[in-house]
Amino acid sequence: MPAAQTPKPAVVAVPGSSAAVLSAGEQLAELGAPGVPACFSCHGAGGRGNGAHFPAIAGQPVAYTIARIHAFQARAKESGAKPGTMKAVASALDEQQIDQVAAYLSVTKR
Repeated sequence: MPAAQTPKPAVVAVPGSSAAVLSAGEQLAELGAPGVPACFSCHGAGGRGNGAHFPAIAGQPVAYTIARIHAFQARAKESGAKPGTMKAVASALDEQQIDQVAAYLSVTKR
């Protein structure tokens, strides 16, 4: 009998987001990138949240996710970022990655 697997979050099409953008965002959310841990490694399976310090990120509007990541980047510039914190993660993301992961998270159902 196969081991239990965490079901993948349901993804629906969103106008203006290409399949390539959503695929790249899925990669970041689920697997991360060099120097960037996967979103779901802290925010729980499917981005549904993992306690008070790691809120649900699935299903958030694109603009909200982008604004939150930019806010973490700004705080990192002001006061530095400890490794393993969201400020450090946000600082490692470029604008294209931010757009990609925000698009993917916006269409990922909780």
